[in-house]
Amino acid sequence: MSAQALALLPAFAREVTSTELRALAFALGRSGYLEDAESIWERAIAKAAEEGVTQELHARRGYAEVTSPRIRNELRTMLDGPNPWPTTADDPP
Repeated sequence: MSAQALALLPAFAREVTSTELRALAFALGRSGYLEDAESIWERAIAKAAEEGVTQELHARRGYAEVTSPRIRNELRTMLDGPNPWPTTADDPP
């Protein structure tokens, strides 16, 4: 399904919101299309910048969630205060 959405994206590029792009990027990443997901995350961030600070923050946070645990923790700290969950061995220093 996410591959079909990716194929249709060029026809609807001007009408798609950053929220829809984020959903597509997440689905592509979960489906194993990591390069396509990366590209869509970048488009979601660019589109979100046009939509406002809140949308841009959500897009950057979503991108960080799938790409870097360290960045994810930094964004959580910005949004929620100190991280209540301890850092795991998988997280980079």
